[in-house]
Amino acid sequence: LLSVFIKTEWVGGWIVFVGLIAAFTDLRYRKIYNWLTLPAMGVGLVLSAAAFGWAGLAFGVVGILVALVAFGWMWGVRI
Repeated sequence: LLSVFIKTEWVGGWIVFVGLIAAFTDLRYRKIYNWLTLPAMGVGLVLSAAAFGWAGLAFGVVGILVALVAFGWMWGVRI
């Protein structure tokens, strides 16, 4: 259990780092840039796979697909 905590500590740090940058750009420029979100998804998948193996990678991919289904329509209609 301790090894899982140590591995997942990096995932939380990555989320905080990306979240702070996204909050700053959103408050300053009213935009969250693709140069931040797309690499963040890739790094998140890599960290999840490193921490939990194939199950972590699958969980991350499912999470991205759920987000695309839930919010992708907004991109499609340009909201």
